[in-house]
Amino acid sequence: MFDDAGALIAIENSWTFDEAFSVWQIQGLDTNGDGSTSSGEMQDLATENVASLADYGFYTSAGEGQSSSLVFRGANSPKFVFENNHSTLTFDIAPQAAYQIRDKLEIAIADPEYYVAITYPSIAEVTLKNAPAGCIASLKPGHEMPENLAAQLYLLPPDVTKLPPDLEEALRGVQGSILIDCSAAEGSVPPPPPATALEAVNQMAEVIPIRPLDSPPTKPKIPLPKAGLFGWGWGPELLVALGVLALAAGLIVLVGVPKRRGTGIHAGRSNSLPRSSKRQR
Repeated sequence: MFDDAGALIAIENSWTFDEAFSVWQIQGLDTNGDGSTSSGEMQDLATENVASLADYGFYTSAGEGQSSSLVFRGANSPKFVFENNHSTLTFDIAPQAAYQIRDKLEIAIADPEYYVAITYPSIAEVTLKNAPAGCIASLKPGHEMPENLAAQLYLLPPDVTKLPPDLEEALRGVQGSILIDCSAAEGSVPPPPPATALEAVNQMAEVIPIRPLDSPPTKPKIPLPKAGLFGWGWGPELLVALGVLALAAGLIVLVGVPKRRGTGIHAGRSNSLPRSSKRQR
């Protein structure tokens, strides 16, 4: 939901649970015994669920590029509806301050502990209310989690309910996300010019994000001048060639040295520490 100035002011959630969980969830809630479970009878459960979700950031991570995730607070009263053997929880969350989307806002709603599986039925279920003209929504599919991120999650103690900012940013979208693209919106606000060199680097990083555990960039193929020994110049090719020559010379010297008793390299001896003396990790 957007305000009249085109800033994001709320996210309205509607979560429908699977049948098995929904039927189990309402056990004992039909307090008047009429054979159906009303929203009023489920109100305490709705309030308790959203209060617990607040400790986990409402399972919501939203941000642009490499920026930190927005901080959300609960907005309106939550509500449960049980129909056709499915319970649906509706609730709103709002950023601490109205947020003007500069380019593309990624909203990931997922449980980082993988205890709750959350999926998006289709983009038709996403509605942009009062959004600036030109803003569009799309779904981004999830992708495989890098091994080092999985290892960092495993090392987190059980009492951690909110991921560290850098880890939350790296995991955003791993389980899929909603992308709100307002880059072509009327009256979109471009990022302010950088005031320092560090801000300029950060803005460039947002334009070209660095993916976690990505392979290092390929070395540019810069033609080297053909000069010096054999016209090679003092480039990598010459250094490799000299290294090969030095290795060959070393082998010749090594092979030509006669073996002497009590000197030289003894068979079966290594310069590494004995296994028993190594510190166990």
